[in-house]
Amino acid sequence: MTGNTGSQKVTLSFAKELYPKEAVLKAAYCFLDKCYVYLDHTDTDYTVELTAKGSAAPDNIKNEFTNELLAQTVRFSVYKQTHTIREILLARAMASTLVDEDPDRESVEQDTDLTNINMSWFDRYEKECEII
Repeated sequence: MTGNTGSQKVTLSFAKELYPKEAVLKAAYCFLDKCYVYLDHTDTDYTVELTAKGSAAPDNIKNEFTNELLAQTVRFSVYKQTHTIREILLARAMASTLVDEDPDRESVEQDTDLTNINMSWFDRYEKECEII
């Protein structure tokens, strides 16, 4: 990592071999409320230019961005290592929510007549609900 600090602007460079693009983008996104962010890249580096929106100190912004980039890099690494198991667990959970129709059980015929859609439930079934 290299960095230059100006009055309110910080320019940082990060090696592509150490940091994935996704982590740089996520770290930059986290700083949108504090800074104006400009991203660029070369064959070997990512360049991040941060311009403070308020009274944030450039050195503080530099250190915070570096820490956030490291955190996002670790999250991305954990994601890559565990995404298969999470997909399997999600598929298993979704599969267990499927309802099998019991072929021995009588099917209940549903009323699909839309003319009764505004009718009150009590009006519709009052004869069935009367107490003898």
